[in-house]
Amino acid sequence: MLMTIARHRQCLISYAELTVPLPASRDLWLAPSAEAWRVLYLENMSRTSNTRASSVSLRSLLSTNDMVQFLPQNIDRTLAATTFLYGIAAQIWEYNQQATVLKEQANGGDPSNTLWLQARQHSLSQKLRDFEPSLANLPATTRLIHAFLMMILNIDIDTVMRFAGKCGELEAHRAYHDLQVWVKGKSARVAVWHAAQAMRAAKAVPPFQLRGADSFVTYHAVMVLWTYGMLCRDSARRTGTNTPASIHRRSSPPGLLRTQSVKQVVLDDTKDESTDVFVHTGDGRPCIRFPDSRVCELRNPSSVLAVGSAILQANCPTETRDGMPQLIKSLCTLMDDLGNLR
Repeated sequence: MLMTIARHRQCLISYAELTVPLPASRDLWLAPSAEAWRVLYLENMSRTSNTRASSVSLRSLLSTNDMVQFLPQNIDRTLAATTFLYGIAAQIWEYNQQATVLKEQANGGDPSNTLWLQARQHSLSQKLRDFEPSLANLPATTRLIHAFLMMILNIDIDTVMRFAGKCGELEAHRAYHDLQVWVKGKSARVAVWHAAQAMRAAKAVPPFQLRGADSFVTYHAVMVLWTYGMLCRDSARRTGTNTPASIHRRSSPPGLLRTQSVKQVVLDDTKDESTDVFVHTGDGRPCIRFPDSRVCELRNPSSVLAVGSAILQANCPTETRDGMPQLIKSLCTLMDDLGNLR
């Protein structure tokens, strides 16, 4: 299901149809003998009612906000958490499709549609925020998916891909005009923050485990940061500001604005006051780090792509570029070629 979202495609199976019970806990699957399995099974069942244990499915997880945080003992919690995020991903895809259609309506269309979109985005975002306390005990790949979902709630990946030239020069020009409006708002900075957090999670993935959909998710996070950097650089050339948000604060005291805009804000790190200020006001120069801790500013788009390529390559520590998995090698080559364009 995640691969369809990462490739911006509709899921073949609806999350509403998935009513089968979630898999049993990993301890039961890995029990060394039938007797050990029996002991574990009886222990788990003694703590959980049969009805509750057998009724947990993806549909029930999505319909009850806090169920994913209070799963029965005999459920594979890691797999359940990942499945829950896959279900949210499908709902975000539906939301983005509705947003695309309603955006085309003349004169803004029915105001109730805008209110519905805002309410739906807030609901999905709240579900993901409520899930955040559980992330500390989950694998890095799950944190990567979570950050990716928070990111695509604030930016349409299809627009980013069109801006990068996927559908030709005309579509890239159209996407540029759409993104000029996006980059000036808070949603752009929220998307950039979560894209950087996705890259942070990608760095923590164990060697040779960043593959398949996870590598696509990392690539999309890099492309969102690259897009923001390209638009910031374009804005700086036209206006002399560090970030598009600075355009709207010309009334601020000159000395204060200059001091705030000079400070670097590392986005792929733990949240602090400087990142909060950047997300809410746009003050500061957003940066990310290479795997070797060198700092790269987003206003250098080619360096942003180099960071993405370095993260994917660092996950294959004993391999040369030619020896890496084909998908990883292709994504690295794609980012390298895009970074070399002038």
